Amino acid sequence: MSAPATRYPFARRWWLYQAERFPLGTHFIAIALFFACAYFGAQALATTGPLHLGSRGWVALGVTFLTMLLLRVCDEFKDFADDRINYPDRVVQRGIVTLSELKVLGVLIGIALIACNLTLGRESCMAYALVIGFVWLMRVEFFVGPWLKRHIFIYALTHQGIVPLLCLYLAVVALLSFKAVPQTFWLVILTSVGIGLCFELSRKFRAPEDELATLDTYTKSFGPRGAAISAFSCLVAAFIGGYWLSNLLDLAASVQGTLIFALACGAIGYVGYAALPTARRAKHVKNLASLAIVLSNFALVAGMLSVRNFIW
Repeated sequence: MSAPATRYPFARRWWLYQAERFPLGTHFIAIALFFACAYFGAQALATTGPLHLGSRGWVALGVTFLTMLLLRVCDEFKDFADDRINYPDRVVQRGIVTLSELKVLGVLIGIALIACNLTLGRESCMAYALVIGFVWLMRVEFFVGPWLKRHIFIYALTHQGIVPLLCLYLAVVALLSFKAVPQTFWLVILTSVGIGLCFELSRKFRAPEDELATLDTYTKSFGPRGAAISAFSCLVAAFIGGYWLSNLLDLAASVQGTLIFALACGAIGYVGYAALPTARRAKHVKNLASLAIVLSNFALVAGMLSVRNFIW
């Protein structure tokens, strides 16, 4: 396993890893939009003043990005044995980046997360303790890993629990306390969880002839039509949360229009795949779902920033 790792320079190995497992460009955009929706959404719902980023916001953005990266690193350990069977050509399975190196990366991320949160105050640290505690539970698969792997949708639901906790953390950082988080913030959580589940389901669509006996997918578990209905239902939940949020904040009509367009994009992909579940249409589902997700978050963030003064 170690031989391939010596074939590449250090920087090249890590470049290959990020390109395959955590593409920095696309991931940063998605993470930044998720952050902005929760961070500015909390401010917009709780106050009538201008939205602000400030040093706390930059730190929270960094924490959000590092947390997502830490989840990726944890998954490498959790899924290593299965991926060695199903994806033997991946960078980690080939030994180009080793688990030992990823362990070092995980420790460095942990140190950075502690340092960042210590600058944000006690309540922010308490909120992040909930996040990191859940990350640990995900790492050990809630002590019922074999059972969860036999129930793929419950597996997805349990792992999406990190999303509301991260949203709550960002709200606490933005508003300085738990008490300041408004009850209506659940709309942001609904939107974010719906988006997260939609993407999680959509990225594991396959054509029936491409299914592997050793790999569980939602299309194999639910069938093409059932998987399409499930993923689209999650997108609908995100749409309801986003549309309700936009009305509550009195955002521009263009925001609602963009949300409707995003929902239509998703519908086209899911209906097309359910009618004819080919490999090409499975790929289209992921692409159209990704487009719908980015458009939804971007519309909400742009709408909030356009109706409030913004302070960097």
